[in-house]
Amino acid sequence: MANSTNPCGQASYLSVHIAFQYYMSYLYGMTNGNSEYAIPFKPNGSVPVNDLSYAISIYQGPNNQYSADIPIPTGTIGGLAHSHWGTGSLSIFSPGDLYGMYQLLVNNKMANPSTFFSVVTTGHGTTYMLMIDDVNKFSQFAQNSFGNASDAQGADDLLSAVFSIYGITPNSSISKNEMEFLNFIGAANTGLTLFKGNTSNFNSWNRLGINGANVVTNPCP
Repeated sequence: MANSTNPCGQASYLSVHIAFQYYMSYLYGMTNGNSEYAIPFKPNGSVPVNDLSYAISIYQGPNNQYSADIPIPTGTIGGLAHSHWGTGSLSIFSPGDLYGMYQLLVNNKMANPSTFFSVVTTGHGTTYMLMIDDVNKFSQFAQNSFGNASDAQGADDLLSAVFSIYGITPNSSISKNEMEFLNFIGAANTGLTLFKGNTSNFNSWNRLGINGANVVTNPCP
């Protein structure tokens, strides 16, 4: 099972989780279509790593829309993965994605906030994972950012202007969005950690950080 005290432990766990990798490959294949997909996963250790029942369900969003809203789960989940289709959506997490994490937290639907993961894979050929390093910081950031939002679209509306100021847009380069997203989650004191994965088999996740004007890999201890 994953180390329940740090994001790196969860990243290592997913690096050997065959069922997780299977579903990530499925989501990546769907980025060539015209709708988003989302998959909530069972808590760590609830099934063997090669058991495909690890996925609770697969949700498909409306055609030609950049959303895949899922209902609030009846029980707790270990993590959530979703896709951004085509190149008209962001190559990294959207404001609505952050709002979705917050909704799961405040509704007590994360089996363990310390190991909960949110993953996106995109039509730009990218895949990233967010984990909560500091629950109190993330909760405070989300309350300040999304206090007046009633849904993911409202959250997008509230934070999209901030993303635009940073230059996080569908038309920006992958490297630009990566750099500025890291700048944003740091400056906003979100309590989040960003990892970058590989889309060939989803079996490695590198923790990212900023060093001067460069995005760097921060090795896990």
